[in-house]
Amino acid sequence: MRIEAVRLPLITRTASLVMVLLASPVLASDNTEGLDDCLASARELHEGLPVRWEVENGSGHGFEIEVVAIDGRVWKSQCLPASGKASVVGRGIGIQDYATMSARAKVAEQDARNTVRTYFPGRFIEMVFDLTWRGGAIYTYTVITPDDRETSVEVDAASGRILRSRSKAID
Repeated sequence: MRIEAVRLPLITRTASLVMVLLASPVLASDNTEGLDDCLASARELHEGLPVRWEVENGSGHGFEIEVVAIDGRVWKSQCLPASGKASVVGRGIGIQDYATMSARAKVAEQDARNTVRTYFPGRFIEMVFDLTWRGGAIYTYTVITPDDRETSVEVDAASGRILRSRSKAID
């Protein structure tokens, strides 16, 4: 008995590969699970606006969070997602304009993150919230996509729209 290989069209093979990759436990898992609880806990320690978070080693086993307090001071915290409780590490460098930053952040960071996740699935590495030189505000996310590309995605903090994305292969 002879078994013949069936040649599938390229588009079918590509779609099948993408389905397998997305079903992979490493890529399908959300490495930001517990982040929202950690951000809330960090805001309880220092009332203010989270301006940066980073997933430790891209694993989701911990988060480093920076919050700009109402007085403009930057505070650094660490948090384990299992506990959801942030602990203060220390003061960050410099003073930032809390009033302007909070006024320009019309879209919640979690909503911006979900928009990025929709178009760029993968593992989140970092988020930075900053004001542009033109006075706007943006969330910048770093994501490792399933095809092992490091992608930087900028989201307008006023509208929630993706402004720009840049991608490069990981060496």
